[in-house]
Amino acid sequence: MDFHAHFNDAQRLADSIDDWENDAFGWQKAYIAAVFAAVAYEEVPQFELKKSKRAKLIPCDRFQAHVSRWETEQRRATLKDLDTNTQIEVIVRGRVIITISRLRKVVFVSFRGTTLSFADFKADLDVRKVRYQSGFGESARLHRGFFDAVLECFDEVVERLRSLNTDPYVPVYVTGHSLGGAMAAIFHAKLEENDFHPFGHRRRHRIPRAIACYTFGMPRYGDTSAKAFLPQPFHTFNELDAIPTLPPRLLGYADSANERCLNAIPDVAVIHSKGDFAMRSPESVFSSARTRSASSSA
Repeated sequence: MDFHAHFNDAQRLADSIDDWENDAFGWQKAYIAAVFAAVAYEEVPQFELKKSKRAKLIPCDRFQAHVSRWETEQRRATLKDLDTNTQIEVIVRGRVIITISRLRKVVFVSFRGTTLSFADFKADLDVRKVRYQSGFGESARLHRGFFDAVLECFDEVVERLRSLNTDPYVPVYVTGHSLGGAMAAIFHAKLEENDFHPFGHRRRHRIPRAIACYTFGMPRYGDTSAKAFLPQPFHTFNELDAIPTLPPRLLGYADSANERCLNAIPDVAVIHSKGDFAMRSPESVFSSARTRSASSSA
């Protein structure tokens, strides 16, 4: 099944779900989130094409296919190429691309890292951490590169989200793949933090609230304090994927508190120890999550 088929399938499935306000994990929601995480790869800015040899840094076959097409046809991929009634806005920054997709019953905010962020990550893993004082009264250490990328675009994303998700208001979900997953998780935590008053009451009409965050094959983005005190994403990864094992835990990084490992069957594996520096699996998040979605709805 190609991406357009997945995309149309996900839109239909999203319209059939009636519990988007429920923040519990669901495989159907995970499949839809995986598709909309991939939507961000449909926008390939010119600055990435200038460094087209870096395309293989990004673990996304769809993105690599777009770059190959540009090299032969000199035609840049954009979200305008998608034939859809879904309203989609895009924000392009040097280290991150964000798409905001408004469906009939839900809005997805999708993050992806650019070739610039992947090149930096591959070069030195940028394992420096920054202390983050959350609005929940606790401090944590977050990956500096991911945090800075989110901080740079946070206000603009919130404003675009507020203007796009007007009456009737629909629930918001955050998603991302690989480095974009780590950025999505940090954005979701910061969004939740800004949603609370210092005395514990929810603010109204100030910051849009995200119901949940679904991430796929993301690297570690914070320490054990981030795992303990910040809102956690639902993270799904393939057992032989290398990215989720980086940066190594010996440097003070921790895994997400809500992880599901897909093995090659595909099935869900019990995670005893993810370890560090595994090999990447070619298994697709789309097919794995879709298989689980189909079995759960049967």
